[in-house]
Amino acid sequence: MKLISATPTSTAVARRMRLSASVHGLTSQVTAYLVSQFGLPLPTAQFLAAEARSVYPDRVFISSQQLYSVDIETTAAFGDASWEVAPGLKLLAGFRYDRERQKVANSNMVILNTPIPNPADYASNPTLALIIGAVNDLLTAQIDNANSSGPESTTTYEAFLPKGGVSFEFAPDKTVSAIVQRGYRSGGSGVNPGRASTHVYDPEYTWNYELSLRTQWLDRRLTFNTNAFYVDWTDQQVIVQLSDSVYDYETRNAGSSRVWGFEVESDFDVTQRLNVYGSVGYANSKFLDFQTTGGVVLDLSGFEFANAPRWTWAAGFDWRHPSGFSANVNVNYRGAQFQDVRDQNAGRNVPSRTLANAKIGYSNDNFGAYLVATNIFDDKYYDYQYENAGRLQALFGEPRMIGLTFEGRF
Repeated sequence: MKLISATPTSTAVARRMRLSASVHGLTSQVTAYLVSQFGLPLPTAQFLAAEARSVYPDRVFISSQQLYSVDIETTAAFGDASWEVAPGLKLLAGFRYDRERQKVANSNMVILNTPIPNPADYASNPTLALIIGAVNDLLTAQIDNANSSGPESTTTYEAFLPKGGVSFEFAPDKTVSAIVQRGYRSGGSGVNPGRASTHVYDPEYTWNYELSLRTQWLDRRLTFNTNAFYVDWTDQQVIVQLSDSVYDYETRNAGSSRVWGFEVESDFDVTQRLNVYGSVGYANSKFLDFQTTGGVVLDLSGFEFANAPRWTWAAGFDWRHPSGFSANVNVNYRGAQFQDVRDQNAGRNVPSRTLANAKIGYSNDNFGAYLVATNIFDDKYYDYQYENAGRLQALFGEPRMIGLTFEGRF
């Protein structure tokens, strides 16, 4: 079976941000300026630069407005087929041809919001006034460099993605399968907010190997499924923070990487009213060859993927009474993970968390009312945390929430 589809999408993203930057970082630049332009001894230049630094606020604030438009048109042809070569034994084959055209354009406007000293106010100290002028020039030069705009550009990506495998039903409602298929994600472009610059990145490709088992037992009351997988990645698209500034990030292509693991899930109708379920997953990720630059060369080979916990699991039950009363209680676990690809030697900086939730209520054909509770034990956890210019910043996860929900059906 073949299907051809064309899906045009167009988005325009406008972001307005208020950022802050430390003036301390300019002290060394001013020192170098005084040494190179005026031939001052290094200790003298350092003293004068520190004196000029004292008349500035600790941080200056800037606003950044980014306009980023993307127009994407995708065309694809795909098909799947199976052939039963013997009782219970099937050969599987398929393909997908994908073609994507992207039109992108961007502009960035940065404005300095913090008043800075005027050299004219220090006319009584000509040396200090001169240095203040130099610091102002460095600040305004950084602001001017952050302003940018790019003309519309068009890029086309194409890929042919084959699939093949075999499945064997060795008993009724029990099948084992092995599948190999190629995966793909098109390249694109992005904006680095910290540098107000655009960048492009290449497509990424994977070879996916999967061995799966699908079974049902006890007159189909019990389902037990499992699969093991290995993904061989080429040119994986990775968001990398290039410096200590949290806004200085870009999408880069890793040379090669891999992830392997397994998943197990089960669902059991204990009675006609009670169902219990659970699942567990494990994923081991690693960059095999990944070097990137951001002022210095970073060798990230051997590091794990960001936001990729090794262990996850979930469990719960559903109970439903013929009268309309029902209850669901579930719990899910996410293991510790790395927030960033860089700096993994200090350990996983996003701790694990376990959340318990419940939903109890009554419903009929036209109406439903439920008491809902999430994060019942009010677990304090991070969705992410990182260091930004020496300061620890974090986003806490949702706290305990208890509420009522109502549903109406007509």
